[in-house]
Amino acid sequence: MSREQIEFCGRDEVLDALRGTPEASLTVLRGPTSSGRTALLTRIGDELRESGSTVLFVDADQDHSGWDRFGVRPLLGAVGRSFEQLDPGPELPGAMRSVRRLATAETYESIAGRSRLRAETGRLLAAVGTRGPVTLAVDDADHVAAPLFVLAEARRAGHRVLAAMRSVQLPTEQVAEVGDAADEIVDLPMLSDEASVEILRRAAGGPVDPGLVDALRDALGLLFGCPGTLIRTLAALREDDRVVRVDRTLCLRDDCAPIGLPAGHFLVGTVRSAGRAAEELVALAAGPTGLRIADLDAVAGATGRTAVGCGALVDALAAESALECDFRGRLTPLCRALGTTVRAGLGEDALRDLHVRIGRRVQSTVGLSSRDDLSALAGHVAAAGTTWPVRQRLTVVLHDEAVRLADSDPDLAISHLRSAWRHAGPGHGRRRVQAELVRATRAAGRFDELADFVADAVDEGGYRTTGSRTELAASAALAALQLGRRVSTPVRSALSGIGDPSCPLQLCERWWRGEHLSIGELVQGFAPLAPGGPVLALRDLSADSLRVPADVRHAFSRRRLVPMLRWLLGPDYRPPADGPFAAFERMMIAYGDGRWNRALSAARALQTQESADVVSRPWAALAAAAVHRFRGRERRAHAWARTIPETDHTDAAVPALREWAEARLAHTGENALEALPATWAVYSGELRRGSRGPHAGEVLNWLAMLARSSGDDGWRRRIGEAVEDAVAVEPESVGPEYGELIEAMLHDDPAAARRGVAWWRERGSLPDLAQACLQAADVVGPEEAEPLLHEALAIADDLKATRIRRSVRRAMARYGIAVRTPELGEQRLSELEMQLVGLITEGRSNRQIAARITMSEKTVENHLTRLFGKTGCRNRRELVVANLAGRLTGLGPEPWEPGAGPR
Repeated sequence: MSREQIEFCGRDEVLDALRGTPEASLTVLRGPTSSGRTALLTRIGDELRESGSTVLFVDADQDHSGWDRFGVRPLLGAVGRSFEQLDPGPELPGAMRSVRRLATAETYESIAGRSRLRAETGRLLAAVGTRGPVTLAVDDADHVAAPLFVLAEARRAGHRVLAAMRSVQLPTEQVAEVGDAADEIVDLPMLSDEASVEILRRAAGGPVDPGLVDALRDALGLLFGCPGTLIRTLAALREDDRVVRVDRTLCLRDDCAPIGLPAGHFLVGTVRSAGRAAEELVALAAGPTGLRIADLDAVAGATGRTAVGCGALVDALAAESALECDFRGRLTPLCRALGTTVRAGLGEDALRDLHVRIGRRVQSTVGLSSRDDLSALAGHVAAAGTTWPVRQRLTVVLHDEAVRLADSDPDLAISHLRSAWRHAGPGHGRRRVQAELVRATRAAGRFDELADFVADAVDEGGYRTTGSRTELAASAALAALQLGRRVSTPVRSALSGIGDPSCPLQLCERWWRGEHLSIGELVQGFAPLAPGGPVLALRDLSADSLRVPADVRHAFSRRRLVPMLRWLLGPDYRPPADGPFAAFERMMIAYGDGRWNRALSAARALQTQESADVVSRPWAALAAAAVHRFRGRERRAHAWARTIPETDHTDAAVPALREWAEARLAHTGENALEALPATWAVYSGELRRGSRGPHAGEVLNWLAMLARSSGDDGWRRRIGEAVEDAVAVEPESVGPEYGELIEAMLHDDPAAARRGVAWWRERGSLPDLAQACLQAADVVGPEEAEPLLHEALAIADDLKATRIRRSVRRAMARYGIAVRTPELGEQRLSELEMQLVGLITEGRSNRQIAARITMSEKTVENHLTRLFGKTGCRNRRELVVANLAGRLTGLGPEPWEPGAGPR
């Protein structure tokens, strides 16, 4: 699909307005650069040509010279290119020769010359329309100094004139004149979020992962609504090999690296063409210190420029929308991506040097008596990093500023603490700052900063005391777990406790290898970071002795460390926002909440993370396979299962996740006796590798369910013994949520079945709760089974889990339970279904709807069938009546949360 076709998405109202323009009129299409003006102008021109009209497409930026104030040379070029289509009469060649002869720089120098040029241009435009009026489509009309000359003459000649121009904060006088003279102005707004996502989908040639959409939205800001910018930025990411297709969906390969604007983007060109000074101003505005109008004096003095010159440059950048100024006088780039590209172009060394020069200027020209002066100095010293020579007297300034910023800007406070630690030098003061810095980075979730700091502290010998060494070792291990980044050899050599099984660095390595660790072991390893570290003195580190909450135990059984770390470290811990650790946590939470599109997005993100541990990526693939299996997408489920490596490790207890996925996929619901041996092989394989694995309870519960379905008492006894052995060796391997259901399955215990369902209601994992309801219904009897099966069916409908739905309906049929018909308003309508309701209310046909939302008529018919089923309406008329009566109000999708990505 061409770029022009892609850019039409979401522009129906604008296209309709342009289609309705009359002859002998001037219509101005006004919009930001990269908003798709050219594509829309071309589309209207093509439609007019197809209807038999003659169209002259004038590119005012092509063949244009600086002296050509009226823009007659681009007009001549357009006439020449369309000469044959114009069906020229005898007047046209002579008029072209006259205008070409007068189109020189000398002609513009005299009033008489400009008058002759105007007269001959009018004759040319009249000759162009000898055989009938034409449409003059002028792109980038604002690139001409006085565009109204040609536009007004063309309208006077009876032509339809469509002129595309940029909308800027401070339009020039000539551009304002065109707006005043126009018969109609069509403003091209930024695209809606939904239209922008659709443009991304079309440009990508298929589905786009929500993580990629969120990253682009965050980087581009307002420009996310500009189709040209979206398309170019996506193309740049592809060229840099930063996107990859996973599960048929285009994903961002590395979600931690910032996204910049393409080098050829107009904003980047605007900044760079304004010179080095403009690049430095934008880089400062996008950097950690920020840039205020009040800072321009210091910036000017540090860079050898005048404050007036810097102010004029800021005004010019603001006029081009490269910089924005808020009510406090703080300057910021239009979007983060612009700052990213400009800063990358200057380079880190140049930026640090710039901060040194500005910081020294601030230090030398002011008395540093005000808070603003001290803040500015501290900011530039911190941003300069190691380029600024160590000065111990700066420690207090940096530390005080860090304390002031701790609540409002934790990231900047960490930068100041890091600089204060560096300038403090050896001694008690540095140890105090070190403790504050370690705590602040954990509390802010900045584990990249924590890992880098630990490396610096080891280089500086900051681990000599026992307390510092213990704290740094735990910090290094914690950062490594959160980032998926192994501890460097120097840090490991300096901090690792040789022969100490509770050394956090050793625990970290074991976790990465997939070995089973107990909560007690991890608590002991990270206790030095806990408030007071009281558990160090405990000998019994079992979960019961530590009083670990049930929800923390359950999360830990699924390799989720965040709840355990929050329980242990309290407010001094915040999980990271990016990286494999964060993606795994997002995936597990979204899977349980039933937000399966988000769960799949996180699973894809994990597949692109090379630093993920050996279990996280396979576990993500297992969850993704389960989602597709529940939705009835067997091929995609098998494709995810095949991405899980086969278990062939002999020196580590890596769970047999692939075998588990294949065993689940092989079970059809009617082959329990066939499925039992394969599932038992998964569990026994775990035992051979020395561990029952973190999903032992899930496998044993599945085995118990299969054994009950098969009616084989031998299997029941065998599985019961396996459960007893597992609990005896590792009490935490089978949680109560699984233990109660296993008891119910093996011993036909209704009370245990009820307790198992109650546990899963407390856990809040919807797919597991639906499965628990199914299992319990098989034990409690027909009367109690009915509400359980209706609950499972409601969950299956919400999750669109067709496989669960089929299992529930089979169980209902077995008990003779009727499926309830949902009442009007009982089911929530999707965003697309609400859009269909609106289009039907407008009286659109299926064909018109299909064209509007870019899908086939057959697909529209299928959606309408489901829509009638949800609303209880039998036909389109009843649907319109229900909508106009307000009965569908409030049935739309849940309110969208910023940053949640496309729905």
